[in-house]
Amino acid sequence: MLSKSKSDDDNERDAGGPQYENTFNLDPEYGLARLDRTHQVNGDVLFFLPYGFDISSGFRYLSGRPIDASFGSDANGDRGGPDRPYSAPGVPFVRNGFRNESLKFLNLRVQWKLDLHNDRKLIFSAEAFNVFNRDNIELNGTAVTNYCAAPVPLDCGFGPPTNPNFLSLIDNNPTSSRQGQLLLSNSVGEPRQIQLGVRLQF
Repeated sequence: MLSKSKSDDDNERDAGGPQYENTFNLDPEYGLARLDRTHQVNGDVLFFLPYGFDISSGFRYLSGRPIDASFGSDANGDRGGPDRPYSAPGVPFVRNGFRNESLKFLNLRVQWKLDLHNDRKLIFSAEAFNVFNRDNIELNGTAVTNYCAAPVPLDCGFGPPTNPNFLSLIDNNPTSSRQGQLLLSNSVGEPRQIQLGVRLQF
């Protein structure tokens, strides 16, 4: 599915306070919504095999959600949310102008039916969720959304990002004790899980 969601405010029922960049100019707020996903693909397959075996699988692909680059503080002093970097004097970055990581899921179920007397069946099943054990990491937190490293200059955004961990999965800070390892502020998906079952059908 191809989709697009746009808004000028993602703050509904959010206790975190206002998120606009400039109290006196809300026009730049209109853009991609926080929940926008360009692509969403879902599907499933089911095979009825001989000797009582059934195999089914479900898969899902989600393109990354938008990320709003941040200045890291209320630079313009309007008491709004954290300001965005400026690409030129008076021109803030587009709201939600960057993209998060995509997510991929594959689940599998195998079952075998043993016929008993009087239409009774004994059903053995095995299910695996996230078969390929994908990390499905999503970028999260100011450690990866702040465009510039502290102390943040007032011309943050005029050039490339100075935060070495901007939109990064791995800690690239040369002074960090975790350099080269996954950033702990990011969100990790569910690991592979397997469950077995036995059911008596009568």
